Amino acid sequence: MEKIFDKPILEQMYLFRKEDFEQTTYDNNKEIQEIESEVYSVNEKLLTLLKEVISNEEDFKKVKNKLQEYELKFSKEVDFWSKAYYMLGMNDMHKLKNELKAGSKTITKGDN
Repeated sequence: MEKIFDKPILEQMYLFRKEDFEQTTYDNNKEIQEIESEVYSVNEKLLTLLKEVISNEEDFKKVKNKLQEYELKFSKEVDFWSKAYYMLGMNDMHKLKNELKAGSKTITKGDN
């Protein structure tokens, strides 16, 4: 828990909000539920095909484990980019807020 305080504020915000946001979105969005179902289906078909092609159980397990390792690494890459875009969006929001604040002068008749 102490390590959370060593992280930059935007990373902390991302980590705190991510889990609830994902769960709420998943619970209320049919599109992501369908996508997840399709991913699961493709994964099952791939494993079935591999089992047919790789008759040796030991070799099949090696390939299956390597695929699972790939999935984990790929999901870390996706999470990295999600966090980067979140931080970029927060930074852009802050810049825009400051620009709008600085430009909010009263326009009177005759101002160009």
